[in-house]
Amino acid sequence: MMTAHDTADRRHATRDTETHRRIGWVRVGEDTTHSGWVKDMAADGMAFITPIRDQPRIGDVLDVTVDSYGQRPECHRVHVKRVSSFDGFFTLVACEFDRESASSLFGAVNHG
Repeated sequence: MMTAHDTADRRHATRDTETHRRIGWVRVGEDTTHSGWVKDMAADGMAFITPIRDQPRIGDVLDVTVDSYGQRPECHRVHVKRVSSFDGFFTLVACEFDRESASSLFGAVNHG
């Protein structure tokens, strides 16, 4: 379970709620790409929806690529902070951006 310190900033941050943006994500060190949809994005992190069968675990590090409507995709390395049920088929995943890793892996990165 997360502590109050872990959740304070993101839950109160201004968020971009474009929920129809598709994403692809992969666990760092693995080859299987999974898909999902952006739930929201903030300056320090993001939340996305993905099928329950693919859900990551708290503490996983993911490389996420976000569709940018025909522009260069946004790429982020994130740390999974919370995983919760969305409905009977999907799960909601809350993540924090890892700016150091993302900038070295992907070059110029957009962070919301």
